[in-house]
Amino acid sequence: MKNNIKAIRETKNLTQKDCADLLGITIRAWQTYEQGVSEPKQELLFKIADMFDVSLDYLLGREPAPDPFGELNLSEDDEKAVLSKYMSLPENVRAIMLDVLRQLGTAAKDRENDSAGSDVSVTETAAFVEKRLTDDAEAQENAG
Repeated sequence: MKNNIKAIRETKNLTQKDCADLLGITIRAWQTYEQGVSEPKQELLFKIADMFDVSLDYLLGREPAPDPFGELNLSEDDEKAVLSKYMSLPENVRAIMLDVLRQLGTAAKDRENDSAGSDVSVTETAAFVEKRLTDDAEAQENAG
């Protein structure tokens, strides 16, 4: 459970303090849940599942993480709109997104081939994008 709670928190870009505050508990209590030192009581588990919009089975490790793209069925017009929006982004942001798509493509192929060599998670990919965007923004700020 500890891995799922931490992973979903990171996916939602929340700090441990954010979660503790939202649930009305101490940050130390939240940390003990993430570390696996203790487990939240049933009532709090319900609140955590609701807060992250996941099932109790996911929190308890009985089912895989929800697929963030599971309900994404784009029509041809939607695909064209997405491509148009992509092309309107600054070049450095498009380069970052292309890197991410390559990583995800490699991970998907590896999973399809049942290879354990590359297991890129959504959390890792989001962290990669955030870091690249932050680094680019800082470089632009320092340059001008």
